[in-house]
Amino acid sequence: MNQYFGFFADLIKEAPASIEEQEFYYGDTVELYDQICRGDNELPFFLQAIALHGGPVLDLCCGSGRLTIPLARHGTEVTGVDLSPDMLAKLESNLRQKSRRLADRIKLYCQDMTKLDLPEQYGVVLIGATSIRLLQGDFCDFFNSLYDYVRPGGCLCFDMEDLPDGNTDIPKTGELIAASAADQEGRLSILLFQRKIDALQRQACVNMAKILPGTTKKVLLTSTQYRTFGLDEIKAAALSSRFGNIETTAYNGSQEYFCKLVKQEVPASC
Repeated sequence: MNQYFGFFADLIKEAPASIEEQEFYYGDTVELYDQICRGDNELPFFLQAIALHGGPVLDLCCGSGRLTIPLARHGTEVTGVDLSPDMLAKLESNLRQKSRRLADRIKLYCQDMTKLDLPEQYGVVLIGATSIRLLQGDFCDFFNSLYDYVRPGGCLCFDMEDLPDGNTDIPKTGELIAASAADQEGRLSILLFQRKIDALQRQACVNMAKILPGTTKKVLLTSTQYRTFGLDEIKAAALSSRFGNIETTAYNGSQEYFCKLVKQEVPASC
């Protein structure tokens, strides 16, 4: 799948000198991530999981703290893990500016979520923002790699978008979406998004652009790709894993699901 398409491909072709392309999750796109990713829909599900299974919490793909900081604000000890040092630096900046008093409740590690090296177990291991779709390996193997980081009676939970195999080999392009949001300095930004799904390749690509009206700043252009999969695939992987179970709850019009895998309590020895 080509990285840029439609309006975004035309933008590069017609006005290359006005474009600043950056890799998503790094550089200036970290601010863009903060503007577009809020986490309000997911937070109640994760809070409920913590209330049932306890802490501490491991927040994988924590980004700039969209879940890490609110969870710590609810009194939970949170360990945040992200592969991007730029995202973690933004999280620390957000803490200093808005929630300095929470710093003692948060520990941060720059690691790959598939190759964790952490010193403790957690009541809840979570993956927000449907970030599980960034995983390229086998889901069952991934669940197994997290099993020992979950305390007995604890859980692994994440949200996902149900995008099962389609019946067409023609990529489907969604509508171009425009939105506006203020950045950290209070400047109004125009944000543009569009997604293309290639069911045959089981991949999706999202193009994004950020424009700052009234400035000489170049248009920030970025893109991210991730795999597509269906709920049945996740269920099969969970049941085949060491967890051996899964609970799912539909939300956002039944296309997104909150999934929870519980690590059973170890039976007391006789």
